[in-house]
Amino acid sequence: MNDFRTCIAVLVFYLIDAGLMALFCAFGAGNWASPMWIAGTGLVVAGGGAVLVHRFGGGRLDDPRLVIVQAGSALVVTLGVALFDPPLMALMLMTVIVIIPTAALRLAPGGLLSLCMVAAVASFAVVAAHGGRLTIPADTAAQQALSGMFLLWTLVKGASINLAGMALRMELNDSHERLAAALLRVEQLAERDELTGLPNRRRMQAALAEERERCSRNGVSFSVAMLDIDHFKRINDLYGHPMGDAVLRSVAQLMRTALRKPDLVGRVGGEEFLMILPGAARLEEAKHVVERVRAAIEGNDWSATRADLQVTASIGVAVGEPGESVESLFDRADRGLYLAKQGGRNQVAADTPRPH
Repeated sequence: MNDFRTCIAVLVFYLIDAGLMALFCAFGAGNWASPMWIAGTGLVVAGGGAVLVHRFGGGRLDDPRLVIVQAGSALVVTLGVALFDPPLMALMLMTVIVIIPTAALRLAPGGLLSLCMVAAVASFAVVAAHGGRLTIPADTAAQQALSGMFLLWTLVKGASINLAGMALRMELNDSHERLAAALLRVEQLAERDELTGLPNRRRMQAALAEERERCSRNGVSFSVAMLDIDHFKRINDLYGHPMGDAVLRSVAQLMRTALRKPDLVGRVGGEEFLMILPGAARLEEAKHVVERVRAAIEGNDWSATRADLQVTASIGVAVGEPGESVESLFDRADRGLYLAKQGGRNQVAADTPRPH
């Protein structure tokens, strides 16, 4: 629909140009062939564009090759009138100045430069063909008024080009904003668990490596903890997966609330969560933090979700040792989780470093 409107606008511009030329002829300036050439060119260009849009769909008018054809047609008829109708030469050269910015809206720099060079050489040749004299109809008051009207109309066309450029810039800015929002969404999906909104395993592994590097530089330590919801499969089997999803979301929220501000928690498996505890360099401190998490889950009023529902969690914790790899620390936290489950679940357990 926008392309059809563009075709109509092109035709209207050509017809107005032709109408002004006809008025010049009526008042003794110009050849009647000029308005006929201009009107005919407008019908061909606009009609051809409409046929392409109808046959191939929208977006065809933006094709640089078609833009070159449109601009070339406009230059040929405009410079042709200037060459064969000397009284109108200066007015036609003004129109050339409008054609180039119109093409610039759609052409690449290389194509635009080529078009400018052709227009400049052709315009110079037209002026040279008439001995370097630029003529404008101004012999009578009517011709002067018409020349002023043509100049005004040329300014209107220039303003319309500027408005079209502004619309294109706004459209481009909107496209950039939509693209940026889409890229941000993709990044979030790549690093976020869709169900809980927590960082996913990939992000948590990266965060774990970053914290390990930071602590190595500063000569400090930190702790990690693995949490597993007790008997989560039974919850899914008894109440269905929608209930299991609701439990996962609630546990994620309880963990965020119970942890300290610098702590980070993410979902790394079906019902498994990883906690990174910066600054928790002693086992007692790390246990104190994750015990709050365990107690918050056990003490939550789960009856609001289902009357007979009770949820607990087991947690394994490990304190990083100097020079210890991320993989080793992660494995020790996982072994602590295993010990918590072996000890009866709903508790915190730690795996101490093995002696070398």
